[in-house]
Amino acid sequence: MNELAFALVYAGARLDNGAMSVEELAPALGSLDDLVQEMSRSAFPTREPARLAVRGARDGSLAIDLVLQAPWDHIIDIFSSDGADAVNNLFGYLAGGAGILSLIRRLRRRRIAKVTQVDEPNQPVAMVELTLEDGEVLRIPAAVLDGYRKIKVRKSARTVVEPLEDPGIERVQIVREQEIAIEIARDDIAAFDPLPSVEEPVTDNVVDMVVAIASPSFTGGNKWRLSDGSTTFYASLDDESFKAAIDAGRESFRAGDMLRCRMEILQSRGGDGTLHTERRVLQVVEHIPREVQLQLVDDGDEGDEPSAVA
Repeated sequence: MNELAFALVYAGARLDNGAMSVEELAPALGSLDDLVQEMSRSAFPTREPARLAVRGARDGSLAIDLVLQAPWDHIIDIFSSDGADAVNNLFGYLAGGAGILSLIRRLRRRRIAKVTQVDEPNQPVAMVELTLEDGEVLRIPAAVLDGYRKIKVRKSARTVVEPLEDPGIERVQIVREQEIAIEIARDDIAAFDPLPSVEEPVTDNVVDMVVAIASPSFTGGNKWRLSDGSTTFYASLDDESFKAAIDAGRESFRAGDMLRCRMEILQSRGGDGTLHTERRVLQVVEHIPREVQLQLVDDGDEGDEPSAVA
């Protein structure tokens, strides 16, 4: 077992007596443990994640002595020469100048516009350059970016700094060997707030298909209820000429009618990690009344005579 000791320190006028409620402190400690585990998985995905342990508290202070424990006694990989170096690297990914807490604070909820791999000779760890939406460029370990992309990491980091919302608590520090690795002040809380939910496109396909009309819609959001034979779904009707024909009374519908159409299927991932699918009818090629036989497959030349039956 390789270990690295450090302290989590909350400081402020309210804490002169070195006391803090368990209800207030427990979520922060639990989230810091979650943060360590997730960053461990990002840095060393094939290894059992590192964990936190509490060693004890010092009298008259608000410093909580913690131990980063990793079950890596004998490892040699691109990140480190041995287990102790790996734990040092992991601590850097957590609380170093280019670690996850520092990155969240520095980004201040700005979005990453571009990620570029950094290829340098004798580079000890994989690095990336981040180009932010305002043009600023940051260089960080690739493992830190991987951690930042995890919603759980950002939520855990936010819980660690949540005690700063109390006016009597002014800062939180991670201290190692009496050196402050990182200090986060009350003014930094906003940087840890969740990013606004923005849909991130995943796939965008346009397909030709035949759908059955389960329920048309002529008002509101213009969402038609359609079926492809196995799945029923809602889709917006965005064919303006077809909508004009409906408004003019040239098109009418009965249960069982079908549409041969061009359909756009857009999949996107929300800021909460959930997957969304949106469908749009771009063009109605043909409205097929229910009494018309639908030929989906070409069985042969139209001019062929039916074969004689003996």
